[in-house]
Amino acid sequence: MKKHKPLKYFLTLLITFSLLSCESQVDKNNEKIQSLIYEKVLEINKNYLKCKSDIANSGLATLLSVNRLKEDKKNNLTESKLILKRLDSLNVNFNKTNQALISELKILFDSIKLSEKFNKEKLKIIQDKYEYGINVTKENFEIDSDIIDLSKKIINLLDQSCEFEIIDNQIKFYTQKCVNNYNFYNSHLESSISSAKMKIKMSEFEKNLNEN
Repeated sequence: MKKHKPLKYFLTLLITFSLLSCESQVDKNNEKIQSLIYEKVLEINKNYLKCKSDIANSGLATLLSVNRLKEDKKNNLTESKLILKRLDSLNVNFNKTNQALISELKILFDSIKLSEKFNKEKLKIIQDKYEYGINVTKENFEIDSDIIDLSKKIINLLDQSCEFEIIDNQIKFYTQKCVNNYNFYNSHLESSISSAKMKIKMSEFEKNLNEN
């Protein structure tokens, strides 16, 4: 029996080394996947920032400008409808790309293998971080979407439901119902714009805190 001890010792070492080597390779793969996850989160944010830039260049900022509406009214609000069509296209493209990126991110996360280093607690931290990034993007886009949707409702009101004139740089309606609907949409629009501005200020504040 004594003669077999060195062999048993060797086999034990070999098994231990193999397990450690295997564990090391799993951790290396997991670390690579973790890096890819964070890159994907950045890609999701870049996609949103591109969409936001495209929205800023779409004509939304002046869509409800009284001076622009006064000129566009002469052409049956043709320019307004083109701006809305452009915004609808941006919305569809963003959602399509965003959903694809989120799906890719979740596939990456699911491919992480449990190990001593990448235990359930660590996986929860990784998941919380990427879900936070996704949720911030989602909340920001929802505010942008609200602004677009309310602007669209106002243009549709002017185009389809209500006769109006622009007098002394103000929109004048002929019925109280139109006045009420316009005021309702406009007050909600102003609230959404205020929320968007507050979000930007909070983001800048958090960025300054992190830098300091």
